[in-house]
Amino acid sequence: ISANPYSLRVTIKGLTVEGLPGEPAPLLTVQQATVNASISSVLRFAPVIDAVKIDGLTANIVRFEAQRFNFDDIIGRLRAKPKKDDDKPAGFAVGNIEIAGSLVNFDDRVTGRKHALSDIAIGIPFISNLPVDVEVKVLPSFSAKLNGSPIAVAGETRPFHDTLESSINVKLDGLDIPTYLAYSPVRLNFTVPRGSLDTDLRIAFRRAAPAIGNKPAQAAQTLVSGAVVVNGFVLAAPAANAQPLIGWKSLRVVLDEVDPFARQAVIGDI
Repeated sequence: ISANPYSLRVTIKGLTVEGLPGEPAPLLTVQQATVNASISSVLRFAPVIDAVKIDGLTANIVRFEAQRFNFDDIIGRLRAKPKKDDDKPAGFAVGNIEIAGSLVNFDDRVTGRKHALSDIAIGIPFISNLPVDVEVKVLPSFSAKLNGSPIAVAGETRPFHDTLESSINVKLDGLDIPTYLAYSPVRLNFTVPRGSLDTDLRIAFRRAAPAIGNKPAQAAQTLVSGAVVVNGFVLAAPAANAQPLIGWKSLRVVLDEVDPFARQAVIGDI
């Protein structure tokens, strides 16, 4: 670990998080991670990060059985932490998040299959629930190779918008819910025998904007809008002796504006 108190930069090299005893590979390794903090952290009594760059991250995930993974002990410790009396989310702001040259190995011992998501590159302009203006240099993007097949999603920027808004579209068509719910890292006391998911969502990253005339100042926002459709859905509980509880042929929800970090949502239509 090296730190520069003048530039507020911290660099970590060769980080290793060991896995469970007996596992041949560590749970996580990182070749290098660099964090550039902001002096605003002191002024706001909350973490404000100008940039985060992670190079050469490798995660080795093992599924031993349904909803049981090699990192369950970490989740257990996080869930065991006592909750605060007030439900107000902690303030934070992280800008210019970049992940490059990374790899996720997934060993599914339930099915006997192995998968690899390689050459991962991710760009996130910022995530924040504080009214701070971080200079954004990163566009929203995602690219990788899933078992050798390339995947790429690129975002766009509205340069003449007063918030220099960047956005990325997320479209899914017929995603099988039971298949992917089995990979939940948290044990669920219900099952979903049937159901498919369609999405046509837009994730927008709006930078903070100063007050202009009668227009008030605007805090940085991460907003989700669009449509979510769940077809042929059945939910049963409890998991040990599942009985159907609820189901429908088709449910469509239109999201006008959802701000996950401010915990606000405006639903347009159901």
